[in-house]
Amino acid sequence: MSHIANPDNLSFINGYDTLLIGEDTVNGHQNDMVWAYNLSTRELTRIFSAPYGSETTGVYFYPDINGYAYIKTQVQHPYGESDTNKVGSDPSVTHSYTGYIGPFPAMN
Repeated sequence: MSHIANPDNLSFINGYDTLLIGEDTVNGHQNDMVWAYNLSTRELTRIFSAPYGSETTGVYFYPDINGYAYIKTQVQHPYGESDTNKVGSDPSVTHSYTGYIGPFPAMN
């Protein structure tokens, strides 16, 4: 995976010239990704992969929470577009999940 497919969510890391990009793709990748794109170097880095069939959403950068920085993203409707047979008798597994990448040193 070396390319973005159907960008849907954006957040910017001020002072670092980095754009965070979340995908919502049906055809582009089997797993949706979150990417970091450095505007100065034009380097694209995959930083997160969602479960098959789900969508990344709510990508956001927190520069300083008690001295630490975090990237937040959510996984929406896992099993919602594929692997529906794996849900079984517990539909709660199809809910949205929030995750964090970090902590990093505060980035003010």
